[in-house]
Amino acid sequence: MEREFIETFHNSDGSTLNFTFRGQMLENANEQQIRLLLDNIFKVKNRNLDILRVATYIRTIFKDIEETYLYINLKNPNDENSVVYQEKELIAYFDKETNELDAEYFEFSYTKSAGIHFSSNFNSRIKEYSTSQSVSNLITQLLGRINKLNDATPINLDLNDEKLCHIYRLFYSENPNFSLQKTHLRLQSMMNLLIIFGIYPDGDYYFRKYPDNEMPLSLGLDVVINKLAPLGEINDNVISVQFPEKKEKQMKIVGEIVRNHLYKFESDEIDYNLLKQISSIVYTKEYLVSKSESTKRIAGHCECSIEDVKKSSQLVKKVIRELSEEEI
Repeated sequence: MEREFIETFHNSDGSTLNFTFRGQMLENANEQQIRLLLDNIFKVKNRNLDILRVATYIRTIFKDIEETYLYINLKNPNDENSVVYQEKELIAYFDKETNELDAEYFEFSYTKSAGIHFSSNFNSRIKEYSTSQSVSNLITQLLGRINKLNDATPINLDLNDEKLCHIYRLFYSENPNFSLQKTHLRLQSMMNLLIIFGIYPDGDYYFRKYPDNEMPLSLGLDVVINKLAPLGEINDNVISVQFPEKKEKQMKIVGEIVRNHLYKFESDEIDYNLLKQISSIVYTKEYLVSKSESTKRIAGHCECSIEDVKKSSQLVKKVIRELSEEEI
């Protein structure tokens, strides 16, 4: 049975996403799960989207439906992109970029039947080197985008992705759901703490405290989390990777101590503001201040109370103590 999905999403940055997907429902297709993923992915404020990422996300979300037709239109304040696939083959692409300040525009189109075409109102300056060079660079960039769009496929877990999922499972004692915003916060905090405690086995996640963020972030980890977003919840039965027994025990110990510290009073809900605060305090004490720095100065640096710093210090001491006992 063929099924059609026609969806529109508006983002707070002024962008609008429209798409139409048609395909044959496979036996394991779950329409309720598909719609939940669409809402979690495309209704999130300030999620940075481009036409290639959208195509990849959609094909991942609809991986259990055999695609026959896909149309995507992504419109931002200064540009608009459209792409059409027929039987998974790219048959048309359109790009329009505008510069309202100079009242300029550039349009580029590609169809399988007619090839490429472009037009602009740069004509009065097209002979100028800087303009002709920029147009040439833009066309080269767009041809590269067409090749990537033609190769857009559903996302699959690689070995490093599996490691991240397994660590999350050990630390939080539940499966990660990459489509949820709270998972982003959980993963950033988890990896920051495991690296500081010297437990994370390998990887290239480097954390920094940015002025506009309440907690330290790894941009590399951010890229991975965004890539995996359309996969939604990752069940443990699809993860084959394992770490040495000692490392797994250490991750469980740290995770359990942190979770118990974060649960709201008489609730199984995690206090996410407290999680951000702990991650920030522990990072600040490890990297941004001297070991002899006063608790008051650390509190000022993290914009929290002296009592908050003391509680985080107690948590760190408890982690170190229990990890040391595990060594005996």
